[in-house]
Amino acid sequence: MHGWPPWREDCSFVASANSLYIFAGSAGGGCLNDLWQLRSTEEPRRWTAVSNNTAGVPVPRCGHSAAVQGDGMYIYSGWDHTETHKDFH
Repeated sequence: MHGWPPWREDCSFVASANSLYIFAGSAGGGCLNDLWQLRSTEEPRRWTAVSNNTAGVPVPRCGHSAAVQGDGMYIYSGWDHTETHKDFH
């Protein structure tokens, strides 16, 4: 594999038909809201940052839940070391 997402904890890790995804988490005392993808059908396998410049991107968070259903990835709740987010994306 080539390339890795930055180290983090309290992130979500989900799988779809041909990809694995890592979303958000906590690193260095702050929360993240980045999304990384590993496509299992490509060689060489490498993690790629997915652009998140669309409307509706969740604010940075950790300790959330995530699931994949069909073509969508869904994020629920989480917190940012100050505030609990009780939202759904």
